[in-house]
Amino acid sequence: MSKIMGFVGYSDSGKTTVISKLIRIFSRRGLKAAAVKHASHGYQIDTPGKDSYQHFQAGAAKVVLIGPDAMTTHQRLTSIPPLQEVLQGLEDQDIVLVEGFKQEVNPKILVYRAEGQKNQGFPPGEYVAMISDSQLPLPVPSFTFDELEKLADFILQHQ
Repeated sequence: MSKIMGFVGYSDSGKTTVISKLIRIFSRRGLKAAAVKHASHGYQIDTPGKDSYQHFQAGAAKVVLIGPDAMTTHQRLTSIPPLQEVLQGLEDQDIVLVEGFKQEVNPKILVYRAEGQKNQGFPPGEYVAMISDSQLPLPVPSFTFDELEKLADFILQHQ
């Protein structure tokens, strides 16, 4: 069973950067790491004009693109699946880092940058830790953006 850790924070707080760096750390340690990102505004996974793009635009319910070192499945949805359903497909991973899904993911770490976040407060919820560039009045372990090795250790030790 995979260890799951969520990362929440407002836009431009550094969530993606933190998760990318943690994936490098976990991979370097020999762990299989996966990421799940909630793209609330949608996303584009393919290149216009490519065959797979044309298949999806033509109405394919699912397009699987396979190359020498990666495979991607692009699937139409009628609704966003529950996070737990998505996580079931990642049980072969040692650790799954989830970005977003503020209401669904637990445990979770708050990512906060003082610049641009003033007067927004924190996303609702309970946190097991935080990563921030400033002191915050939360009673949880705190890490700076330069302490990602320590944060990785914390995540691995967290129950």
